[in-house]
Amino acid sequence: NPCDPRAYVNTEIYPYFVLAYPKYKSKKWGPVKIGDFGVVINTLNNKFAYAIFADAYPGEHIGEGSMALARELDINPDPNVGGEQTKSIIYIVFPGSGKGQGNIPTLDEILQTADLHFNKWGGLEQVKLIQDQLK
Repeated sequence: NPCDPRAYVNTEIYPYFVLAYPKYKSKKWGPVKIGDFGVVINTLNNKFAYAIFADAYPGEHIGEGSMALARELDINPDPNVGGEQTKSIIYIVFPGSGKGQGNIPTLDEILQTADLHFNKWGGLEQVKLIQDQLK
């Protein structure tokens, strides 16, 4: 029920990101779905956070995140004046890793599952290898 607050992820508690629709459905991105786990990296300070893909919006620009995610990345979390306007944030999503839309994992599940997938993928060393291709 869209009127039920339990249907939404709490922005102050859960680290999550929002991606542009229909871009996230393109073949280039793989079979990414809402609920999948990921890693978000702030290349300005090299901080990273584990998070979930929690929402999509119709738009062109990639990326938006929760206040909890912003705090973990050392970004101003204020929804009115915060955020980062440069192309300094990397979003890595692990297709098929989540339980699907409507299933909000615990914070421990986010940390453990995303960490497992990130390390299996190659972790920060893999990010360093591909970072120039992302610009």
